[in-house]
Formats: sequence, structure tokens, C-alpha cells
Amino acid sequence: MKYNTLYKAVALGISIIAAASAHADDQAITGNGASFNLGEAKVTLGGFIAAEGYYRNRDQSADIGSSFTALPLANTDANHLTNNGLTARQSRLSLLIQGPEISGIKPEAYYEGDFLGSALTANSKQSNSYTPRARQLFMDFTTDYGLQVLAGQAWSLATQNKVGITARKENAPLTIDAQYVPGFTWTRNPQLRVVEKFNDMFSAGMSLENAQAIVGPAKAPAGSTVTTAIAGSANNNSTVNYTTDSIPDVIGKVAIDPGFGHFEALAMVRNFRDRVDPTAGGPAAGSNKTATAGGWGVNFIVPVVPKYLDFQGSVLNGKGIGRYGTSTLPDYTTKPDGSISAISETQALIGLVAHPTPILDLYAYAGMEKASRDDQGAGYGYGAQPAGVNIANCALSTSGSVAASTCNISTVKQVTVGGWYKFYQGNMGNMQAGLQYSHTSADAFSDAAGNEPKGSMNAAFFSLRYYPFQK
Repeated sequence: MKYNTLYKAVALGISIIAAASAHADDQAITGNGASFNLGEAKVTLGGFIAAEGYYRNRDQSADIGSSFTALPLANTDANHLTNNGLTARQSRLSLLIQGPEISGIKPEAYYEGDFLGSALTANSKQSNSYTPRARQLFMDFTTDYGLQVLAGQAWSLATQNKVGITARKENAPLTIDAQYVPGFTWTRNPQLRVVEKFNDMFSAGMSLENAQAIVGPAKAPAGSTVTTAIAGSANNNSTVNYTTDSIPDVIGKVAIDPGFGHFEALAMVRNFRDRVDPTAGGPAAGSNKTATAGGWGVNFIVPVVPKYLDFQGSVLNGKGIGRYGTSTLPDYTTKPDGSISAISETQALIGLVAHPTPILDLYAYAGMEKASRDDQGAGYGYGAQPAGVNIANCALSTSGSVAASTCNISTVKQVTVGGWYKFYQGNMGNMQAGLQYSHTSADAFSDAAGNEPKGSMNAAFFSLRYYPFQK
């Protein structure tokens, strides 16, 4: 009986889809998914179903996305255990709604989500209970004279594009690892963005993006407390602390497409804030401390062999930019008076992407993120070295002889290779299989004696994906 019920439910679903697409004029299979008309709007359904697996020779208790700054150091239990599993959580759904042009303005709305959210009840025992999350959720308006306005959650303007400065044209690495590659600059954040496409060659844009900071060691001044973040409440996660930055991140970018590649230059300005309260005087005697930081970057894609082989690169350099690197090194630390010191950092990524046949994509990336030591003395700062401390003990999981704030990561590096093979392509869409291997290393700051704890990890991934109604 239960199988008859299931059969009827499936048949009903198929009939509903067939009814919605009965008229050939109302539906077309496109490269983005199944498109049909709904009133005067064009609706495109997209996404994929993923069955994936991962193996790491160091245990991170992680799913399909790695943590590049949490590589287990020597003599920890995790260093001697592996991390492997199967997952479907990177499966993705997308919905694009494009309205008719009104007075020279073309509107669209876009949603994209996956299942990599993790509620407090989530686990991998029986039903999992992992939660959907919104990757992108924005509205976009484009005028006849090239002005584009975007509002909502989207990839950061700092993220490299493939062409121009256009939403849904970002150049994300082709990796299976959901955390991409060290050196890749990105966030997906609520923002307000304005872009002007002057012509097919030149575009310029600016965005105001929701501010949050990654706080490094924040030691309180003597006789005082320092508050860098406050636990979430209401609709925010109560187990996570949120920084209280006073203004949005401001990012500007120009892009040039001269016909033989794609080139970008960008700059960003950020503002951090904390609060210092004397323990004797209380909040009434305290004060807010602020600091301005930011950086600059360049991105490029150059066709080495047009249509077959592309070389790409990106660099972001500055202070307080850690949040924008996929390894999430810290943005700032504190000084002895509780004020903020933005940490200098460089992020860099190069890659080769080959398309030897229409059904095969191959890639190789090498990336790094490096934070500079910011030793403020007396144990304050990032990578600070208190007198007499042997940093080699950072590698001991139970030594207790080194404060956690002392064993700070200075550099993360990775080399990764992989490929995608589209083994089926037809009226029902396409199916592709992917493989990836990566080697990641992370170094902590050394002490005066030259001790420098290091961690490394080898990882392998496979993916089987079905893209319904997509070529």
C-alpha cells in the first residue's frame, strides 16, 4: 500500500510539472536551468543534487568544507586520526525571477541556497537535522544606460568576476571543498551595491557591505575589561559573538575587459570598534575605541590558449582584511590600553583552468594567506612572545604551558588540483563527476629560539552532481 501511495504522489508531481510546461512557447531549456513564463515574469529554476565524499588525513570533524587555520599540530589526538565521510549537504537550489522591462529598467530577483547550515540540534546520527542556509538573496535593477543597483545578500564586490562587475558572474574556484582555496577573497554578505557599466570594456562600482570582524587575541588592560563582541540574541545565534563595528565595509572596484582578458583593481575601507571599562569606575568611566583599516587588491584572468586554457591571479593586501580571506585569519588585536591594532595581511591566489574538451574541466590552484606579527609588548598583540615561553609546546594538546593566544597562525598555504567530467548531457540536464586533491600547511609564529609549530593536511574529495534541465 505504501508503495502505491508513493507511486501516486510521484505521478501527481510529474503531472503538475507537465501541466505547467504544456506550451512550448512558455518553456525553454537553458544553460541556467528550466525557464518558464509566469505572467509577465520569466522564472528559471536551477541548482544541483550532490552526492559527495571527503577524506582528510587529519581529523577536523568537518563536513565538505575544510578549516584551513585549524590543522591539528603534532602530538594532538586529532593529528593521528583521519576525517572521512559522505554528504549531500552541498546540494543547491536556485530561483531567478526576471521581470519585464519597465521604463528602461530591467528588474530581477535571485535566491540561492544549500544545506550547509548547522543548527544546535544538527548531528550525523540518524536524520541529521542540518538546516538550509541562504547563500545569495538579492534584487537587482539594470537600466538601459548601464546603471546597476543591487540590494540584498550576494558575493562581496571584492570577489573576482569573470566579466565586468555583474552579479552571478563571480569567478569562484572550481573546487569540491566548500571552503575553496586559501588566498581566495570573498564573503557573501548583505550589501547595497551600485555599478556603472560605461561600455563593454569598462565598469566601476561601489558597495556598502555588512560589517563583522574576526577578532584575534584581545587581552584586557590592567584594571579594566575590554569588550570586542557581544553574544547574539533575538534572531542572531546566541552561541556566537557579534562585533559592534560602527559603519559598513566600503568597497570600490573597477573592471576592464579589453578583449584579451579580464582585469580588476579594488580598494576597501573598514572601521572597527571595542569598549574599555575600568573595573573600578564601571561603564560610566569607560570609553569606546575605534580604528580604521583597509586594503587594496588586483585580480586578472588571461586566456593563455583562448577557449582552452586560462591563467588567473588575485592579490589583496592591507590591514584588517582577514575576514575576506577564506582562511579567516584575524582582522585585529588589542594594545595594552585596550585600543585596536589592525593586523597586516596579504592574500594571494594563482590558478590554471583548462577546458580540453566541452565535457572536461581541469584546474590547479596555489594560494596563501599571511598575517604579520603584531607584538604590542607585555603579552599583548598577535603572535606576541612572552619571555621564557617555548612555542614548541604549542604542538602539545595538554601541555598547559602556553596560552592559546600565543600560538597564533602566521601563514596558510595550499596547492590543489582537480577536474570535472560531464559524462551525461541531454534533455533532462547533465551529470558530472569531480575529483580533487589538496595539500594544506599552516605555520604558527616562531619564538626567539626559532621554534615554529607547523601543521599540514592532505585531503581528497569526490563529487557526483546532477543538474536538472541544465546544459
